[in-house]
Amino acid sequence: MARLKAIAHGYEFLWSFRVKMIAQSTSVKTYIEHLKQSDLGRLYQFISQKKDSKELVEVLENLGFLPEEFDVNVFLPFLKHQNDQVRFWAVKNMGKVATEDWLRKLYEVVQEDESSMVRREAVSSMGRLRSPRAITLLTRVLEDDDPKVVLQAIRGLLVFRNYPTVRKALKQISDHPNEMIQSVIRREFREVKSENKQEQTNGKREIYLRRPRTGHIRTGNHSKNEIDASKLIEKAFHR
Repeated sequence: MARLKAIAHGYEFLWSFRVKMIAQSTSVKTYIEHLKQSDLGRLYQFISQKKDSKELVEVLENLGFLPEEFDVNVFLPFLKHQNDQVRFWAVKNMGKVATEDWLRKLYEVVQEDESSMVRREAVSSMGRLRSPRAITLLTRVLEDDDPKVVLQAIRGLLVFRNYPTVRKALKQISDHPNEMIQSVIRREFREVKSENKQEQTNGKREIYLRRPRTGHIRTGNHSKNEIDASKLIEKAFHR
């Protein structure tokens, strides 16, 4: 009987602990949302005061959408944190509100961090800016030793596929040792070549048949071959 009571007590403790953790997680997220809307200064303080890695990751992970006026400087101290999860979420949150002025800092993370996960996220944040100013830095990343980091740089550069400098840089790695990188680059140029040929054909039809050019298929703000290339890159990340 005593043994059964001990087991029951153990189950009660585990259940209450789990409920407490869920409640804490919910309250942290709710509190963050409240501060985002009412007092960013207190939110900055709330983030900066966290010393425990687990608690810090929880806060950074639950920041969600950030207002444009959010101060990116809040995340800078965490870029050197010993925990790679903290660094990852710091970089990810930087990418939500960073401007072109932060490109150099993100590039520093790519160059200096030891974690592939953190470095990929830094490249992703650079690419999400969709800024021509990022082209030079993303092109340098194509020389990185980590194929997954290179693939992320390719994704960012494909936005500027029509820039001659970008096309030249991508063609130069068409014989990359990594097969997935080869596949993405060769498929990109094969489809672009096919598109150009189709456009030429359509141009001739305009002259003789007065038909408008169709151009390439677009879905949302992305061309079909950009979406296909992104799918290949996503596949590589989940290998």
